Amino acid sequence: MYKRNGNKGITLIALVITIIVLIILSGISIAMLTGDNSILKNATKAKKEKALGDVREQVLLAINTAFTEYNSKLVLNELEEGKKLYDYLNDALSESNIESNNDEVEYHYNSNTVTIKYKKDGTTVTGELDPETGKFEWNP
Repeated sequence: MYKRNGNKGITLIALVITIIVLIILSGISIAMLTGDNSILKNATKAKKEKALGDVREQVLLAINTAFTEYNSKLVLNELEEGKKLYDYLNDALSESNIESNNDEVEYHYNSNTVTIKYKKDGTTVTGELDPETGKFEWNP
């Protein structure tokens, strides 16, 4: 037959230890979500960097396309009279050619300076186009 040994449940000590372990685990989880190097802050930072990076990539693609177009016309002797590399680059960087398919980023091109601004926190990335050489550099 079945014999009862007198244990009807968990002991108070086991319950207290389980609660302590759960409190420690929840404290660690909350710290990972909300601390200085938290998952949420890292995700927000990654989202910002991706949005800015997408527009930077479009700028570089536009510059490379302008270089290719200029060089092909130069080689084929189809270059319009008086039109220089700078003119192709200037046209490629105009605000109508660069689309920031993201409502979080603004793109502006004004007098050889590219400005990309992240609207949520005001982070700005700039780049300069040298009109003499056609060289483009991002400012750190």
